[in-house]
Amino acid sequence: MLSGPSAGEPVPLSEKMVAHYRDTMLAHADDPKLGACPRCLRTRCPDWWWAYERLAAAGRLTDLPGPASSGGGVGAPE
Repeated sequence: MLSGPSAGEPVPLSEKMVAHYRDTMLAHADDPKLGACPRCLRTRCPDWWWAYERLAAAGRLTDLPGPASSGGGVGAPE
């Protein structure tokens, strides 16, 4: 038998990891002027996606800030 959360249930995530993933999303968010991550120079770079997926699996995306402008930000992908 499988263990862990059932499909549709949030994956537990410590507050420390939630804060880390939020910081990662902010650091790697697409810069509106560049149109890409200022660190990786890629649109929605792998670090951004990894943090987004972890927060989504934990059900912790609802309290993230939205996009800074129409060209980027940390909100959900369009």
